[in-house]
Amino acid sequence: MRFDRRFTPLVVVLVLSLGPVELVGARWLETLIRAGTLAAAAYALGRGRRSRVGALLLLGPILAVQALDLGFSSETSALASLALALLFLVWVLGVVVAEVLVARRVDPDVLMGGIAIYLLFGHIFGMLFVLIEAIDPGSFANLDPTPLAVERLQYFSFVTLTSLGYGDVAPLSLLARKAVVVEAVLGQVYLTVFVGRLVGYSFPEAERGQGASD
Repeated sequence: MRFDRRFTPLVVVLVLSLGPVELVGARWLETLIRAGTLAAAAYALGRGRRSRVGALLLLGPILAVQALDLGFSSETSALASLALALLFLVWVLGVVVAEVLVARRVDPDVLMGGIAIYLLFGHIFGMLFVLIEAIDPGSFANLDPTPLAVERLQYFSFVTLTSLGYGDVAPLSLLARKAVVVEAVLGQVYLTVFVGRLVGYSFPEAERGQGASD
């Protein structure tokens, strides 16, 4: 049986992007990893060459804005680049969720898609927290100075998603608190639904196997 493996590059890039890129202090490396994440997300959208090419074409304007931000760095271009990337990843998340949760059987693609969804939740909310802090400074307590604030908020996003709750970073503004609550709830609900789907896939196969042996 042949598997498409289109979610695998996305999972790999999302895991790699969890590294503390900001500590290196190279904006080009941060931009490259973000562009790679978006490209892997675009690749995950389609099953055929045409659909993937179409997704990459849609990605073109976003990559152009990121290149502009790299060459002419400003707060406006940085926020525009981040906002466009955030919207694109939200769209990708919706597509992947629709495919994974309605799949009729579990295969490596479905499992990788499920992992990609969870990682996308963390990355998307991390980007959202950065936007909230940029629009309303002081929305989060105990942030390191920029650019470490970006890495700090990504870390805080995954701490919230997994319900660890260390308490070293805390939301202060109303919007930040609402966003944190939404992420925490979505993280737990998704795990419950996804694990439930996996169990639902497994039992029918086990029952068929038992019936055949009898």
